[in-house]
Amino acid sequence: MRGFIGALAFALFAFCIAGQAGPHTTVRRKHLPKRIITIAYLLDGNGFSKEEASKVEEWLRLVQQEAQHKLKEEFQVEITFIITEINMTDSNLTEKIINWSSGGLIRATTFLEYVKQYYKTRKNPDIICVITKDKMCDEDRAGYLAYFKHKTLCKAMVPMLLTYNQTKATDAGEHLYKLVEKSADTDKVKPWNEYYHTTSNKGKWKKYFRKCKKNQETSKH
Repeated sequence: MRGFIGALAFALFAFCIAGQAGPHTTVRRKHLPKRIITIAYLLDGNGFSKEEASKVEEWLRLVQQEAQHKLKEEFQVEITFIITEINMTDSNLTEKIINWSSGGLIRATTFLEYVKQYYKTRKNPDIICVITKDKMCDEDRAGYLAYFKHKTLCKAMVPMLLTYNQTKATDAGEHLYKLVEKSADTDKVKPWNEYYHTTSNKGKWKKYFRKCKKNQETSKH
């Protein structure tokens, strides 16, 4: 009973203080923290022409919108993708895609490991995503529409593969969201289980994504 009376008295006190604040009092809304992930897109030179770039760029913006929405729901952090580049794969990467493809399937793990090493000495964004019209395969199965290998997001560049389908931007956005989620170093933010949505763990994710936004100054968009 005493506890209830004390709580009631505090509530009345708080109400009085609020009432005396006057017309100039502003109410601060609680906003989700904003985090930036930089991403470069490379269009597979075997399947795309330079003339298609503008059409793919618009598709990518729809993809990113969906991925950002999903990431906000999952991590309770407002994440924005900043595009640093949309370009064609150079002749070397274009040739490697041919060499490591069979039956319309790219050998994903081999190709992504090469991309990781190929860009190792350069100044990179958080993600380099190769957009292709093909699907991917690995040692276990075939037919992937998105693929990653390295769990180094926000620490070192993560290469990814994403399949282009002009009419399925929402589905591709779901895939991009999953790529980001799974390429994060979950060892840095534990537990990754039923306690995932605890307040303390959400705070850890906010801190984790703060380490992203690599090479933001080169953004062209």
